[in-house]
Amino acid sequence: MPVATQSLEAVLASWRADAEVLARYGCQGQAEMVLRLAAEIAAAAEPFTKRISETEAHLKSGWSVRWLRRWHAEARALGLAWEEGGRRLYLDVTIPQRTHRSAIEAEARDALLRASGKEV
Repeated sequence: MPVATQSLEAVLASWRADAEVLARYGCQGQAEMVLRLAAEIAAAAEPFTKRISETEAHLKSGWSVRWLRRWHAEARALGLAWEEGGRRLYLDVTIPQRTHRSAIEAEARDALLRASGKEV
């Protein structure tokens, strides 16, 4: 029989609830350890759980809002996008960061200066 999977958010919420029960029954040390573990996992997983708005996705990627809206249905089916309160949300890690040409040019200029032995 297949095992049902839960979202990471649901698993962490369950652990936090378990920690409250442990604390209520006098197991404060164990409760604090479970809470600390949940917090560390949540922090480490933040790039993979953070949701951004359609506007943020547009600004981050440079993709048009029209393109994002077309992609939203597919992304939603894959669990990479959501709609909450009429707002389209995207999993941040799935939206590429637009490359800034000026940053690339500055890095190339600095590399040339370093290669020629000049101070950057």
